[in-house]
Amino acid sequence: MAVEVVSRLNETGWGLVMADPREGWLNPSRLESRIAMLHDEIVLKRELLGIEFGE
Repeated sequence: MAVEVVSRLNETGWGLVMADPREGWLNPSRLESRIAMLHDEIVLKRELLGIEFGE
């Protein structure tokens, strides 16, 4: 699961954010936590900018 997510993140460029060994980026719980934080950040920015995307 974690490797699949990291590979998808790398395809989009988000993998660079994740690939810090000090953060334990292959630890599934830390990875899920980071993804949740990125999701929340994207949602907040969309709300602030008034951008609507198809779900």
